[in-house]
Amino acid sequence: MIVDEIEKYVREADLIDKVHWLKVSHLGGHKFAGNVIVYPSGAWYGRVLTCHIPVLIDAYRSSSEDLKSKLKPLYRGHLDTTW
Repeated sequence: MIVDEIEKYVREADLIDKVHWLKVSHLGGHKFAGNVIVYPSGAWYGRVLTCHIPVLIDAYRSSSEDLKSKLKPLYRGHLDTTW
């Protein structure tokens, strides 16, 4: 489960005071689809697997555009995007 992998990675990387996460029951799509919303940026990622968690967390902690580019296939948009 995604949330378990987030907790595991955060603890192993000693980021418990720097990275916060919440588990929600459903964000749309299939109930087992791995969705992650990064705050405060509002970036939304879908089809996230446990192997993506370290890259996702490290990309936003370091503001690394190189790491974020590795997440492009998972990127679904921003919450603040207007139509």
